[in-house]
Amino acid sequence: MSTQPNGSTTLPAHGCSIDIVGRLLRDPLADPATLSQDLFTLVQTLKRHGYLGAIVGSLAALTYLQGRGPRDIDIIAPESALEHLPGIIIEKRSDRILTCRYRSLRVDLWLASDPLYQLVAQRFTTPLCFNEIEIPRATVEGLILIKLYAMPTLTRLNDHAQVAQYKDDIRNLHPQSKFTLSEIAAILQPYLPTSDWDDVRRHATALESHDRTTRP
Repeated sequence: MSTQPNGSTTLPAHGCSIDIVGRLLRDPLADPATLSQDLFTLVQTLKRHGYLGAIVGSLAALTYLQGRGPRDIDIIAPESALEHLPGIIIEKRSDRILTCRYRSLRVDLWLASDPLYQLVAQRFTTPLCFNEIEIPRATVEGLILIKLYAMPTLTRLNDHAQVAQYKDDIRNLHPQSKFTLSEIAAILQPYLPTSDWDDVRRHATALESHDRTTRP
């Protein structure tokens, strides 16, 4: 783990101790050791039952980029996985994500019933080792797909701050991919209605144009 003076952090791409992740989670009300143990139990249980599709969100991004510690754990998994997590509480439900509380952890369950999330879990993951447990994490392309996929919905909700954050994330992630943004975005076309696809394509084109004008 590498920590910068501004508090941003990167995780080693090959893997790390769950204890390190527990210390990174930004929850002032929880003990880091408890967070670490609960995270280990969560990951171990989902993997044992074959429900761990992929780690996504901020935790996955920290293996590629410097950033702040995550507030929650983002995991692609089916809703049926909840049957194997006694005591988990669903706090908020949407079509794509269940916001949950599992012991000391805040967990966002990205539902594998969503075709795009299922695609990311099946085709856009790479192994990451936590305490000798090998788990799938989203690749750079997988993270970019998820962020582009969310943009039309965020725009409809007038969540312009989150759209701006996702654009910034994509700009930082994309240099680590061997594909153009247009090539990555094109994967989304079958998974979106025409109007949403047009919105994603505009975002991808604008981001590529920005990259060309700012590249040294």
